Order: sequence, then C-alpha cells, then structure tokens
Amino acid sequence: MKKLILIIALIAALIPTSLWAAAGSCTQAVTDTWLDNRYVAFRTLTFVCTSGSAGEGYPSTAVSAANMSLITGWLLMNGSTLNGNPGPTASSIITLSTTTEDNILGGAGKTPPAATAALANKFTPITDTLNGVFGEVPITGDLTLAITGNLVNSAVTTIVLKFKK
Repeated sequence: MKKLILIIALIAALIPTSLWAAAGSCTQAVTDTWLDNRYVAFRTLTFVCTSGSAGEGYPSTAVSAANMSLITGWLLMNGSTLNGNPGPTASSIITLSTTTEDNILGGAGKTPPAATAALANKFTPITDTLNGVFGEVPITGDLTLAITGNLVNSAVTTIVLKFKK
C-alpha cells in the first residue's frame, strides 16, 4: 500500500503545474441607467476579468449574443478600468475588436499605470489615430475583448464600457 501511495505521489509530481492551474476568466453584464423612469439614457457593459493562475493571461472574450443585442446600434462613449487585488501588470493593453476592425478603442484602452485598486483609468476611444481625435464609436457588429501585456498571476481587472443611443 505504501508503494502505491508513493507511485501516485511521484506521478502527480511529474505532471506540469500548468495542468493543475486554473485558466483565466471574464464575466460580463449589461446594466441600464434610466432617465425619469421612462427611457434608457445610458447602457453599461461591465467585464470582470481574472488572469490565469500560472501565467496564462486573460482569455479573449466575445461579447455574448444577449449582450450584443442590447448594445448594437448604440454609440460607445467612453470606458474605464479598475484594478482588483492583485492588479494586472501596469498599463496592460485592452482591445475591443470587431470582425471588420482591429481595435475600436484605437489604442486608448489601458489598465491603470500602477497595480493598485485605488487608481482608475478612464478613456475615450481614439477614432483617428493619425491625428489623435477622440470620439464615439457606433456598435454595428460582434465585439471581442482582449487584455494583453499582463504578467501577474490571478490578476483582477474590471472594464466598464458606457454607451448611449
């Protein structure tokens, strides 16, 4: 019996730790801000993302069909990021891509410059990267969120995107 336990322990020790580690995840939810309880003035899409526990980074996350149906035809006005504990690598890059465009944020999406929950990074999409023009972006197709440049295991960040009709 002792030999069996020893063999199992040796096999477990030889399996790479990345197989035991949890992969990253992103959850998403849409909330509405009502004006005079009559109509939706703003719509907010919030992602709460956690990177993998063994260097996997954040998963690329498609906006769900249900959430896309709520924001298609709206204008992306601005966004913000807030680090959790632990926060991601300072100034990790956030992209929001469509099937026809690489990054509708135009390079404006970044996590806060310091890995602390006390700092928030607000941004407006750059609609003309050549001239540095900021503006609203119409949502016409499927979106995919990606966060790159993070080296912190199990890092938490919240991304809030605000839309108007």
